[in-house]
This record gives sequence, C-alpha cells and structure tokens, in this order.
Amino acid sequence: MINLLPQEEKKQIKAARMNVVLLRYNLLLLAGIIFLVAGTVLSSFYLVGVKQAAEKSILDNTTREGSYAEIKTQADQFRAELSNSKSILDGQTSYAKAALTIAKLLPEGTALTELKLNEQSFSTPLVFNVNIADETAALALINNFKNSPLFSNVTKGKISIGSGSYPYIMELTVTMSKEAAK
Repeated sequence: MINLLPQEEKKQIKAARMNVVLLRYNLLLLAGIIFLVAGTVLSSFYLVGVKQAAEKSILDNTTREGSYAEIKTQADQFRAELSNSKSILDGQTSYAKAALTIAKLLPEGTALTELKLNEQSFSTPLVFNVNIADETAALALINNFKNSPLFSNVTKGKISIGSGSYPYIMELTVTMSKEAAK
C-alpha cells in the first residue's frame, strides 16, 4: 500500500493522534487528582468527627470525675489508714507464736512449769524451769534450743529433784530473738 497523502497532512494526522493521546493522559491525571482530593477531604471529615467524639468523651469524663472526687478522697484516706494499720501490725509481737516456737523445741519427756512472756523477753535472758523425765530428754532439750537460730546463749542451770512422772527440774537459760514471735 502506497500512501499518497502529502507530507503536511501526514504531519497533521500524526499531531492529531498525539493530541488525542495527550488529552487522554490529561483526563486520567485529572481523575487521579480528583480521587486524591476526594480522599483527603473524606479523611479530614472523618478525623474531625473522631476529634469531636474524643473531646466529648474527655468532657464527659471530666464531669464524672468531679462526682467521684469525694469517693477518691475517701479511698485515699482509707489507703492511708491501711498503711498506718499495717505498720502497727508489723510492729506487734505475737506472744502466741513465740509460745508455739518454744513448744516445738520441747522434746518428748519434758514440760515447762511456767511461761511468762513480755516485751523484755526478747532482749534479756529467760530462765525456764523444765520438768524432765530422764537424762536423754534433758540432752535433747538443750540440743534443740542450741540448734535453733531463734535462740542464743543457751545454758543449763541447776537441776533439782521433782516428783511424779517428771522426777527432775532443770533451769534452762536462753536469749530469744524477736524472730521467734514472727
């Protein structure tokens, strides 16, 4: 096929095709710009709505906080009282626990004649009068107190004659630590 069109017309036809392609590209570019602008506008409307909802929530919470101020004050006061109570209870001495600690160290064949505990019991030597059935029980008693980390300065005192199933009475001197009451 031979093209007999003049050169000028060929150039015009080629330019017209280029203009159509450029027009399509421009329309596509314009559609993209419109899409981006629409997305930006919608996003900004959404963000404004979220901001307003957050501000409303903050305002509601601030209003509610005012109504809970009295309860918060009471809770803080209660926490302070609990803290004071805890410090008092931590400093308290449990004489029952100290008595149980001593009782656990008494072997078979021994019995205390008397046990009096007070605040000074933890800082000064205590003298226990212990009824003893035999020499084995006496040695076990002394070893139990010496091996306990809660007692120190364990010494055997005088031994006297008793009566009944415990024929001996031994004085046992010990120093009790404060940990025995914990």
